[in-house]
Amino acid sequence: MKKIISTNNMNKPDSNKVIKYLKKYYLKDAQKLGYTLSDLINTKTRRKIIEEIERGDARNIKKVLSKRYLDDAKRLGYKWSDLIKKETREKVINEVINFRMKEAIKKAKEDSKKQAKYDAKFKKKMDKIIGKQTVDVLIFQRYEDEKDIPKDRKIAFRDHYGKPYIMRFRRYFIVDKIMNANRYIGKRIYDYFDNNGKRHDFDRVVEFLNTSDDFKMFNKDYINCIVIKSLIDANNTTEANDLLDEDLFMSKEEHGVFSRYINLDKRVRNVEDNSCYVKMIVKRFQKAFEQVHQQYKRYNFDLTTETLCDLCGIAYKNENIGLSINKSLAFFKKFHLGLHVYGPFGSIFKYKPEKRNKNLNPSHLFIYIY
Repeated sequence: MKKIISTNNMNKPDSNKVIKYLKKYYLKDAQKLGYTLSDLINTKTRRKIIEEIERGDARNIKKVLSKRYLDDAKRLGYKWSDLIKKETREKVINEVINFRMKEAIKKAKEDSKKQAKYDAKFKKKMDKIIGKQTVDVLIFQRYEDEKDIPKDRKIAFRDHYGKPYIMRFRRYFIVDKIMNANRYIGKRIYDYFDNNGKRHDFDRVVEFLNTSDDFKMFNKDYINCIVIKSLIDANNTTEANDLLDEDLFMSKEEHGVFSRYINLDKRVRNVEDNSCYVKMIVKRFQKAFEQVHQQYKRYNFDLTTETLCDLCGIAYKNENIGLSINKSLAFFKKFHLGLHVYGPFGSIFKYKPEKRNKNLNPSHLFIYIY
């Protein structure tokens, strides 16, 4: 049955919304009766046309109800007589509409679950096909003139043209296994163009590394030579702990370490050049040890770079003191201090003492290895 426009609005000027409504619900039936759109829009004839149309619907009410509502009404336990009677008709129709809405929502949820299941299977297949790898990469920058190299940077090597290179950084990237990169391991891949104006190997390796979102962020203008040091399957965790045994230096060397809470100043005592991780431990806890020694005389440990090296079992030098995460645990375990190590892809290692040292504040060190 069609919805009848209120007779109170019959004589008001037409808006586009009213005309659109008349076209949608009454125009076809009006044309069957011999009327035109202008007759339907005209406020003087509109009322008469709509009444004629509704009388026609009234004659066919059983046919309309049977076609639109009877099947679903029976599914809800109603009879044909319940749908015909005016007293119960509105209730039955409303319940049928609500039932259809619930069925539509249920079907949408089922389709969503099926799609999610399909997506999961598809992803699993793609992971098997493509797979993931962790690649250990060394990036070098070339200088045309050796005089342009900063004084605190060392020349890593020279190419066959005699051009010097310095190391920009070393990083671990998780990449897609889109090619067999084993043939590039340990080789220096330069950005030089060949006689045909191409650089096949360099572009292939960059495309391979670009499957990592982290690598995409780097400025490629400073990448003149790439060395792939190693490749590890993403699900192979046996080699992942190697990083904890690496000696950590400043970022200008192969490994670097960073703490967002520490601003290192080389003018303070016990700050040696290129001894990044050692400096961070001393910088983080030195004041805490001094303060607690004033309160509790039994805390007579003077935390300096030299005493830290001795405790961790490494040789003290004026510079280039490399200390690994595993070796540094001797310090953290002795004084019941916490250590949390992060890498480019999340948490790498966490040491939490059974009993936290309540006398030392701070009692934790958070670092980022890159």
